[in-house]
Amino acid sequence: MTAGLTIVNGSNTVQIDENYKNLALASKVAISTTITPGGSNWGNYQHADVVYTSRYAEPPMVAVEASEASFVMLLSTSGNTFTYRIVFLAAGSTVAGTFWIFDQPPSASSSTFGLQVFDAQGRLTFDALFRYARVVGRMSVPFQNSADPDQQFVVPAGRKYIAVQSVCGTYAQSNPISIPGQPPSFDRVIVMRMIRNAPGLLQTSKYTFSYQMSFAMPSLRRTAEYTILDMTDA
Repeated sequence: MTAGLTIVNGSNTVQIDENYKNLALASKVAISTTITPGGSNWGNYQHADVVYTSRYAEPPMVAVEASEASFVMLLSTSGNTFTYRIVFLAAGSTVAGTFWIFDQPPSASSSTFGLQVFDAQGRLTFDALFRYARVVGRMSVPFQNSADPDQQFVVPAGRKYIAVQSVCGTYAQSNPISIPGQPPSFDRVIVMRMIRNAPGLLQTSKYTFSYQMSFAMPSLRRTAEYTILDMTDA
């Protein structure tokens, strides 16, 4: 930029200028789970659905804060309205938690104090009162074998970290079952990777289930990916 405000850190990396772009906290939704007997899309497990209409066409970034492990799926999309399902596979009873939603911030602000930065066209690019997503780390948890270990991310004392699920870790394998005199069958084993807020930690865990099939399905090895945000005081 040839003129205007530029803020750099101690390493001389630009932190804020007229080109600043980041998602900001749009909503925190209190969730409480339910079970739908025989429900599809994991509805027969403890789950909660959240509907959100984004400011623009792009889907928001979401995260779950709960003491029970969960994964998130996009259940449906209609225009810029998105329905998410948070699934707690291992929960034996109702789970309460918080669903964090991050969206593109508005192009204008009603703030009457604090730092604001605009581009050359007068569009708001930064507002100090917006709660921007602050990335502090990542977790990548391989799933080449069903026994691959879980991982944890240490949360410093006094801080609130939440995990954004970028990819839901999944392991799936069809194992042949040999029973004399019976048609071929297969034991389909599926292991899902989830994450929870433990005291001082973000901790992944696995949930395993299986069922029999008359045919084999392709194997699946999907590494779990999480982005860690520091949302202390948000």
